[in-house]
Amino acid sequence: MMRATNRTANPAKTDEARAKIAAAAALRGNAHMMTPEARLKAVAGISKASRGKSLTAEHKTHIGAGVRRAGCVPPRNAHLVGRNHPNWIDGSSTIRNKAFNSPEYAVFRTACLTRDNWTCRDCGNRGGRLEVHHVEPWGPHPELRYAVSNGVTLCRHCHLARHRNQPRPVTTGPRVVADLPSNQPAV
Repeated sequence: MMRATNRTANPAKTDEARAKIAAAAALRGNAHMMTPEARLKAVAGISKASRGKSLTAEHKTHIGAGVRRAGCVPPRNAHLVGRNHPNWIDGSSTIRNKAFNSPEYAVFRTACLTRDNWTCRDCGNRGGRLEVHHVEPWGPHPELRYAVSNGVTLCRHCHLARHRNQPRPVTTGPRVVADLPSNQPAV
């Protein structure tokens, strides 16, 4: 005997059969039948219960494959990327911002956070929005920019407190990428 498990193969799952079952239950006065509103509420409760749970890598791969099979690919606006974007200003990126997106800075930041056990050195809070503060300022000391001994892990609040009422240090050299000599790297 073939077991019907889905809506297409199970005759009791057709719309006519469901309507007959619901009508019969209403005549009997059965209140346990699920109304569309109750069904939505139950589905919302299930999704709320699953919120925050991490998925396995295999599950994420399967979800991605299903999305691609369904054709749900976000549109790429190649005409609005980089130099083609109407807000593009050539060479306006600061050297500091470019350096903070470099792999060297990522290694420096991770090393400082790991060394300090992902804990703010000033208030002792662990986790949250942590930042790495340069003891010797970033601008005037290019040789210490990626030295782990020059970094201190601070939470956002303590980092702002350290900089409060302090004058901004003067950066040596050009400030934006456009001002760099053509033979000098940006980072």
